[in-house]
Amino acid sequence: MLIFFQKKTNRKAPTKPIFVVLIIATLLFVLVVWPLFGLVGAFRDTLKQAKQASDAVGSFDIEKLAKELPPLKESLKKTEKSISYFSWATFLPVVGSYVSDFKHLSLASSSLLEAADLTVASLQPHAQKLGLTGEQGAKITAQDRIKVLVEALSQITPDLDRISPKVAQAKKEMEKVNPDHYPNFWVFGKIGRNLRNAKDLTNQAEFFLVEAKPLLLVLPNILGIASDKNYLVLFQNDKEIRPSGGFLTAYTYIKFQKGNLSASGSDDIYHLDERLHNVCLRKICPLSPPAPIVKYLPEPTGKSKTAWDSRDSNLSPDWKVSAQEFERFYNIIGGRPVDGIIVVDTYFVKNLLEITGPISVGGYPTKFSSDNVVDELLNYAEIVFAGRAQRKQVLGDLMYSILLTITQSGKEKFAPLMKTFLTSANEKHIMFYFKDTKAQEAFEKFNWAGRVRDWQGDYLLIVDSNFAGGKANLYIEEKVEQRVEISSDGSLTKEVKIEYKNPAKYNNRLNPGYRDWVRVYLPLGAKLIEGEGSQDGIRESEELGKSVLDGFLTVRPEGSATFRVKYKLPQKIKKGDYYKLLIQKQPGTDGFLYSLFINGKEVEKTFPLNTDKEISIKI
Repeated sequence: MLIFFQKKTNRKAPTKPIFVVLIIATLLFVLVVWPLFGLVGAFRDTLKQAKQASDAVGSFDIEKLAKELPPLKESLKKTEKSISYFSWATFLPVVGSYVSDFKHLSLASSSLLEAADLTVASLQPHAQKLGLTGEQGAKITAQDRIKVLVEALSQITPDLDRISPKVAQAKKEMEKVNPDHYPNFWVFGKIGRNLRNAKDLTNQAEFFLVEAKPLLLVLPNILGIASDKNYLVLFQNDKEIRPSGGFLTAYTYIKFQKGNLSASGSDDIYHLDERLHNVCLRKICPLSPPAPIVKYLPEPTGKSKTAWDSRDSNLSPDWKVSAQEFERFYNIIGGRPVDGIIVVDTYFVKNLLEITGPISVGGYPTKFSSDNVVDELLNYAEIVFAGRAQRKQVLGDLMYSILLTITQSGKEKFAPLMKTFLTSANEKHIMFYFKDTKAQEAFEKFNWAGRVRDWQGDYLLIVDSNFAGGKANLYIEEKVEQRVEISSDGSLTKEVKIEYKNPAKYNNRLNPGYRDWVRVYLPLGAKLIEGEGSQDGIRESEELGKSVLDGFLTVRPEGSATFRVKYKLPQKIKKGDYYKLLIQKQPGTDGFLYSLFINGKEVEKTFPLNTDKEISIKI
């Protein structure tokens, strides 16, 4: 009997644990696994719909966006419903915070969709004429489209008062999302990065909508609705880098008259300087060159410069400062009155030619295209017209022809032109200086005025100046490594190492060797500890509200050089605070590589610096 009952007991013993496991497994399947499959599927569909809506925004196609919004809303509703199945998990430790993140993300998305609806409703009445549709539609030139845009502004501007609160609400919800508690591995790292990007995009949307109203209010004035507006357009060759983006080579004039755009005349910057020197022979002019020009920029004969030319006036990386300095030279010769100065580089010209297609310029046998424009400009400027009075005028003539082509272009070109303008302005390939205070302030808010910005936290701006190094910036590669060390008392020490490479062979015309006056702009109060790489030592100074370290180096053809500085930052930081860094991009540069290490750990992997970049890292 004992044996019988013992065997019977052994058979029945596992029954209860198995039953419990089955109950737990069923509950997990019902409460977690099945809803999770539904959430993943709904989330995937939402991302797909969001991508299609984003593509419509990127192509400036309002009609397409209007069609994409309803399915995106339906998809978002399904995602919200799937998230609701996990409401019970909100109060669980760790897991609850992730559930809360998705709830706030969902609420933010709903607010953004409401803002998108209002935006579409505001723009749709003008979409056809503005070219914000995928259809070809009626023929209307870019010239006429500017008039339509101005007329639409008075109707669009009030709608911002209804759109802005929706985006503000989305920002409020996104502020409750914490990307930092996602581990940086497997799928969690990707989720954390995507959430950071979503927060950044929401902040940018909120900023642009808040600041868009003053910009829209000044646009009619800029476009000459009440009175004619005249602007001087300067061209700088970024292949011979200077602080504001390149060597000043040519100029032209544009006029806005009740929204009508016209271009008139172009000329060589050397002609301007000839007139400047002729005027100064007859009267006293403030043309004594500053110390860096005397020291580092020799005349073709090898002697030091004894006069300061307008083509060398852009010594400040702050475009407003450089524009006003150029204006001082311009006024000495009695140049025609202008309401502002716009500066562009070869990247902007290349981007425009990608849209307009090849363009013929009177007096030049070769058509200019996005593929050959840089080579052709160098060819004409340095070879064909070498020794002739108008050897640099080709760039002014080309821009004049491009402007005429743009004003006559059809509807289908408008959206790409707008996109090119916005991208180029954000990347500082076109910058603006207006004498009108309100216009200047509006463009500064959008960071389209090339200003050196105020910033609370760490700051870095590297400014290169090619002084008599040919067109070596055609080839120069630049890589910047930043290493921050935080001591136990919170003080910060930083090392910045700039590696220059010149992989091209010697060429007397284009690459005789890179001669670079380099300046590193830092937070005011930063103090140099040590440095190397400058041929005549590293100097400390203050400018534009920043501490500045500067030196001079050369990079031989097929050679390299390193400029390194180590310094103490003025601020301190404690555990739990955010280390905040603003890296500003020098105008005229394109995608130099940057990286950031804190206490030996790489916190920002190598990235190309195409625009100003803000970084925030929790310590």
